[in-house]
Amino acid sequence: MSDFLLYLKRFCDSSKVRCWGEVVLALSLIGISCYAFADDGTDLLSGTTANLIKTLSGTGMKFVYLTEGIVSLAAYIKTKNLLVLSGIVVVSIFFNIILHVVNG
Repeated sequence: MSDFLLYLKRFCDSSKVRCWGEVVLALSLIGISCYAFADDGTDLLSGTTANLIKTLSGTGMKFVYLTEGIVSLAAYIKTKNLLVLSGIVVVSIFFNIILHVVNG
Protein backbone atom coordinates (compact mmCIF):
# COMPACT_ATOMS: atom_id res chain seq x y z
CA MET A 1 0.00 0.00 0.00
CA SER A 2 2.80 2.43 0.78
CA ASP A 3 4.34 1.87 -2.67
CA PHE A 4 1.11 2.98 -4.31
CA LEU A 5 0.93 6.11 -2.15
CA LEU A 6 4.56 6.91 -2.97
CA TYR A 7 3.83 6.43 -6.68
CA LEU A 8 0.73 8.62 -6.40
CA LYS A 9 2.69 11.36 -4.63
CA ARG A 10 5.41 11.33 -7.30
CA PHE A 11 2.76 11.35 -10.03
CA CYS A 12 0.92 14.33 -8.55
CA ASP A 13 4.16 16.26 -8.01
CA SER A 14 5.18 16.00 -11.65
CA SER A 15 5.06 19.16 -13.74
CA LYS A 16 2.80 17.67 -16.42
CA VAL A 17 0.05 16.87 -13.93
CA ARG A 18 0.36 20.32 -12.39
CA CYS A 19 0.18 21.96 -15.83
CA TRP A 20 -2.90 19.95 -16.86
CA GLY A 21 -4.47 20.70 -13.51
CA GLU A 22 -4.06 24.42 -14.14
CA VAL A 23 -5.53 24.06 -17.63
CA VAL A 24 -8.54 22.17 -16.32
CA LEU A 25 -9.04 24.73 -13.55
CA ALA A 26 -8.84 27.63 -15.99
CA LEU A 27 -11.27 26.04 -18.43
CA SER A 28 -13.74 25.20 -15.68
CA LEU A 29 -13.61 28.77 -14.35
CA ILE A 30 -14.24 30.10 -17.86
CA GLY A 31 -17.16 27.72 -18.22
CA ILE A 32 -18.65 28.74 -14.89
CA SER A 33 -18.26 32.44 -15.67
CA CYS A 34 -20.36 32.08 -18.83
CA TYR A 35 -23.41 31.74 -16.61
CA ALA A 36 -22.54 34.97 -14.83
CA PHE A 37 -22.48 36.90 -18.11
CA ALA A 38 -25.58 35.28 -19.61
CA ASP A 39 -27.96 38.21 -19.29
CA ASP A 40 -30.70 39.48 -21.55
CA GLY A 41 -28.98 42.86 -21.91
CA THR A 42 -30.82 44.84 -19.25
CA ASP A 43 -28.83 47.47 -17.43
CA LEU A 44 -28.98 46.64 -13.74
CA LEU A 45 -27.42 49.96 -12.73
CA SER A 46 -29.74 52.25 -14.66
CA GLY A 47 -31.05 55.03 -12.47
CA THR A 48 -28.34 54.71 -9.85
CA THR A 49 -26.43 57.79 -11.03
CA ALA A 50 -29.03 60.14 -9.61
CA ASN A 51 -29.01 58.29 -6.28
CA LEU A 52 -25.22 58.42 -6.14
CA ILE A 53 -25.11 62.14 -6.90
CA LYS A 54 -27.79 62.82 -4.30
CA THR A 55 -25.93 60.77 -1.68
CA LEU A 56 -22.57 62.36 -2.38
CA SER A 57 -24.05 65.84 -2.40
CA GLY A 58 -25.63 65.29 1.02
CA THR A 59 -24.36 63.18 3.90
CA GLY A 60 -22.00 61.15 1.75
CA MET A 61 -19.77 64.20 1.37
CA LYS A 62 -19.25 64.31 5.14
CA PHE A 63 -18.03 60.71 5.10
CA VAL A 64 -15.69 61.42 2.18
CA TYR A 65 -14.18 64.38 4.05
CA LEU A 66 -13.94 62.39 7.27
CA THR A 67 -12.22 59.49 5.54
CA GLU A 68 -9.81 61.80 3.74
CA GLY A 69 -9.03 63.57 7.00
CA ILE A 70 -8.30 60.32 8.84
CA VAL A 71 -6.15 58.97 6.02
CA SER A 72 -4.18 62.18 5.65
CA LEU A 73 -3.70 62.44 9.41
CA ALA A 74 -2.37 58.89 9.49
CA ALA A 75 -0.08 59.68 6.56
CA TYR A 76 1.14 62.82 8.34
CA ILE A 77 1.89 60.85 11.49
CA LYS A 78 3.79 58.30 9.41
CA THR A 79 5.79 60.78 7.28
CA LYS A 80 5.90 63.95 9.46
CA ASN A 81 5.41 65.97 6.28
CA LEU A 82 2.98 68.91 6.41
CA LEU A 83 2.32 68.74 2.67
CA VAL A 84 0.45 65.51 3.24
CA LEU A 85 -2.19 67.42 5.19
CA SER A 86 -2.70 69.73 2.21
CA GLY A 87 -4.11 66.70 0.42
CA ILE A 88 -7.38 67.30 2.28
CA VAL A 89 -7.88 70.59 0.48
CA VAL A 90 -6.79 69.19 -2.89
CA VAL A 91 -9.09 66.18 -2.70
CA SER A 92 -12.01 68.30 -1.50
CA ILE A 93 -11.66 70.74 -4.36
CA PHE A 94 -11.18 67.94 -6.90
CA PHE A 95 -14.19 66.03 -5.58
CA ASN A 96 -16.42 69.12 -5.73
CA ILE A 97 -15.32 69.86 -9.30
CA ILE A 98 -16.08 66.29 -10.36
CA LEU A 99 -19.53 66.43 -8.75
CA HIS A 100 -20.34 69.68 -10.54
CA VAL A 101 -19.19 68.25 -13.88
CA VAL A 102 -21.28 65.10 -13.42
CA ASN A 103 -24.34 67.09 -12.33
CA GLY A 104 -24.04 69.15 -15.50
